[in-house]
Amino acid sequence: MGLSSGLLYFLTAAGMAIIVSGLNVINFGQGAFCMFGTLLCYSVYRMTGSFFLGLLAAIVVSGLFGGYVTEAMLRPIYKRPALFQLLLTMGVGYILQDFFLLAWGNTMVTASIPKALDFRINLIGMPFPFYYIFLIIISLCICAVMLYVFKKTKVGMIFRAIITNREMVDCMGINVKVMNSLMFMVGISLTALAGALNLPVTGTQTAAESPVLFTAMAVLIIGGIGEIRGAFIGALIVGMCMSFGAMFFSQYYSLIPSLMMVLILLIKPEGICGKKIEAK
Repeated sequence: MGLSSGLLYFLTAAGMAIIVSGLNVINFGQGAFCMFGTLLCYSVYRMTGSFFLGLLAAIVVSGLFGGYVTEAMLRPIYKRPALFQLLLTMGVGYILQDFFLLAWGNTMVTASIPKALDFRINLIGMPFPFYYIFLIIISLCICAVMLYVFKKTKVGMIFRAIITNREMVDCMGINVKVMNSLMFMVGISLTALAGALNLPVTGTQTAAESPVLFTAMAVLIIGGIGEIRGAFIGALIVGMCMSFGAMFFSQYYSLIPSLMMVLILLIKPEGICGKKIEAK
């Protein structure tokens, strides 16, 4: 369970890493988009009876909305100081949370595991819910696809070039603005998928601020801001530590990501896989 929850944190943190590295924007509304994915999946699942259709709706609708946010709100302030972008994404997050209350009411939203995935298999002589295996498989597949796209394809090469030198890529005739929007949409879709997959596990409380943002931010810092590989390693470490912490320190295990983040900042501020930045 620690591995599966860690990989869900990875999806959220990887979405943030793509946005940070590609757009130089720390999206403080990421937690709201994760909740958006949960609620979209819940509504479609309840209306159609298909959990997988709910997953698809969460990915597509949230991604399209992320594209709208980029084009209509973020693009006009790209050249402004980072504080403008931070406040804007935070404001979008608060607006979304108020919208969730209006649309879904003040309630706890959860759903049962779909029948196709609701069974147990024996692992090391112990029955284990297959849904958690499903979470591990789908998260690892997404990680593999992301690494392949970024390392082996032309689109990934353009992404890496934009991260390294945005002005040079723009001078080569590549529409950097469109690529920025695409990166933001992918980052939001990954986060919404994590929220949708979490629906049968813990669900979400519409009136409460999503705790995913703080855990994903801790994962991002532990692994190295803007590093997808670091997000993967950091998510696994945080997920496993929280799983063991829940067994031995059930009252305080939620503090584990914050404590680990502080420890990493003191020992290796750039994160596990981050590149050291020399002070000027």
